[in-house]
Amino acid sequence: MNRGRTTIVISTAVVAVVLAALAGAFSAGGGRHTSRAAVPAPRARPRPAAPTSLHRQAPPTVAPAGTPVQEEGDQLFAQALGSSRGLAAVLRLAVPSPAVSGGWPSLPVTYAPGTWAEEFLRALLDVSYARQSRAALGAWLQAEEAPDLLPGVPAGAADKVLYVSLLDPGIAGGRASPVPSRRRWAALAEAHAAERVSGLLVQEDPGWAQLVSAGWQPPDPRMTVLDISGLVMLRQHRVVRSQRFSCSVAVGSARWHGGYGTVAVGDWREG
Repeated sequence: MNRGRTTIVISTAVVAVVLAALAGAFSAGGGRHTSRAAVPAPRARPRPAAPTSLHRQAPPTVAPAGTPVQEEGDQLFAQALGSSRGLAAVLRLAVPSPAVSGGWPSLPVTYAPGTWAEEFLRALLDVSYARQSRAALGAWLQAEEAPDLLPGVPAGAADKVLYVSLLDPGIAGGRASPVPSRRRWAALAEAHAAERVSGLLVQEDPGWAQLVSAGWQPPDPRMTVLDISGLVMLRQHRVVRSQRFSCSVAVGSARWHGGYGTVAVGDWREG
């Protein structure tokens, strides 16, 4: 197989990950099973930062190299993302202003992609439903997002991708998200349920790694796609249900603070 053909195959795999977040094409999650394992006590969360601590950042970008591999990758992303059926709806979608409130934690500035992805996912999934607000989750996601600067993503959609991937995957026919629906969240809050993740394994997505190694470079030099797996445990009425999960997390230069932010969470699977 020649190098050009290899690049096309790898690029398609990476586009699928990003599209899963942008267009909401999540795989349906499996059911949870009961476990007798004890749920560790919730970790102490940092005090939320005041909204005034958030300052809009201009992410660093690099000019395209102009190589055949770069042009081929750019063209594939532009065609796949630009023709996404959910793009028009994303452009029309109104998202909340960034803020950290409602029980959601203020995450420390991090310059290591794997560390950021793990901290972000823990903060997202370690939830005490009675103490944390789903209504405030959208603003928190906006505060921790990184814009999607890939070719084919309009400026009007770049800062909405994380929000869409987690709170509105159905905008383009998506089927699942790790975030419970409003009704389910309310029921879990009434039951004082708590959820916690453990055993997280973080590694660079092989398709993304091979694409970058082949010579393609994203506009945001910090952008990368990481595959994360672990165990999520839900405690409700003294019953603990545990389930393995995996997902892909795209990270890049944060919009509202220094270091890394999250571009999207996609390919969520349980079981």
